[in-house]
Amino acid sequence: MNNLVVHREKNLSLKYIIEQFSKGHRDWKWYYFQFTNQILPKYYSSKSNNGIYVWKYKWDNLIILDACRYDFFQNMMEPCEILGKLEKRISRGSSTYDFLLENFSRGNFSDIVYVTGNPYVDYLVKNAFYKTVSVWKDSWDEVLGTVLPDQIVKSAIKSKLTWPSKRVIVHFMQPHSPFVGSYRKEGNFWQIALEEGLNEAVKAYKSNLEYVLPYVKRLLRVLPGVTVVTSDHGEAMGERATPLRIPIYGHPKCVRISPLIEVPWLITKNTNVEY
Repeated sequence: MNNLVVHREKNLSLKYIIEQFSKGHRDWKWYYFQFTNQILPKYYSSKSNNGIYVWKYKWDNLIILDACRYDFFQNMMEPCEILGKLEKRISRGSSTYDFLLENFSRGNFSDIVYVTGNPYVDYLVKNAFYKTVSVWKDSWDEVLGTVLPDQIVKSAIKSKLTWPSKRVIVHFMQPHSPFVGSYRKEGNFWQIALEEGLNEAVKAYKSNLEYVLPYVKRLLRVLPGVTVVTSDHGEAMGERATPLRIPIYGHPKCVRISPLIEVPWLITKNTNVEY
């Protein structure tokens, strides 16, 4: 797992890109990935960022669904009996990488315990919090390539019981790939979209969101106080990005288009706790 994270964030300089081109890559998807993940972000880096700082808002618990689009959450929350006041917010990141750095690379967050299935928290902002509970270290499923939501729920409840005076962030991996729901697919969203078509990728993504929502419902029932359900970023499904109007799939960092930065902000309050 460590090697995967290091590889994804390996030197993103122009020199690195040129070196890779010189190796004679023949797969067009490789060129697409380089453009959307390494060149396009440089265009957006000069754009203003009007996203929210999540820690500034009043909540006792913040549940993060990794790569959850606002519109998909809006359509699926009621069928899954997720209740509360749903609003839309603008994230400070279009990927976990820039979401974490924008929110937590500066400041004092000693009032927060961060329970995470996403390794980026440890690599980027681990020491920012009172405690980082790295669920992925002990509960990473080597076969599926992710952390399943039941492990996150267990760690979240234990953390709240252990540090009842602290605010708790609970970071699920789903609906982010790997797709482990009822419609299972190998590969990332962008890979499936380019190789098998957007419809297949969307089915897998929706299935992953359906898979994790019952676990969110469980936490909403047991966590005390005000709980907000949100996302670090969305998922692009072929929407166009400037300046070349190229379709974007997945969630390249720093690419601030609406499907990537519009996230749900569901506000709930629980005064009847049942652990």
